[in-house]
Amino acid sequence: MDLEKLLIKSTSEHAISSEEAQGLIQYGQGIIKKIVKGQTNLIDELFDVITIVRKANLREQMGMLEAVLDIQEPMTSALVIEIIASDWDQLSAIMERVISYALGVNWDVEGDLQEVAVNVLVNYLARHVQERSQLVMQIVKLLSSLIDGPVNHAWVSSVAKSGLAQVFPGPGALNKRIESYLSLSSSN
Repeated sequence: MDLEKLLIKSTSEHAISSEEAQGLIQYGQGIIKKIVKGQTNLIDELFDVITIVRKANLREQMGMLEAVLDIQEPMTSALVIEIIASDWDQLSAIMERVISYALGVNWDVEGDLQEVAVNVLVNYLARHVQERSQLVMQIVKLLSSLIDGPVNHAWVSSVAKSGLAQVFPGPGALNKRIESYLSLSSSN
């Protein structure tokens, strides 16, 4: 499969044909199976497939992207959660995994995935804070816990705190503004 050609085509004004998209997905699924069996040298190719899915906006392939999360590779997982949660605004489909990543997983040694997960949650919260939905409340509580709780990487606390401060601007202590938001939401 000529991934370079598809990548160029997906970023130009010419759309990928349905046949090309189907071939890409089959190719991607084959790569995932090989990686699961231990062929980690294919990660770069998988990253290219994911990038093409993103650029071509192949939303119907969300299931394939979710399967990538089973590989437990930080950078590809980070790209996938950015696509599903941020680009396609489908955080609820992968919320449990994003929470897990935000709290830190042992195979994310450098913390890259954790940082992306926290940022995905902050960005989602910024876009949906007015909804006061159960998902939004869950995100506020999780990010609040990252400020004071134990984290794998010290900067996670500052990323969470900075994000919450942007979403809940104003005078006074940040934790008081968050508590006020949560109490108003629970009374609605």
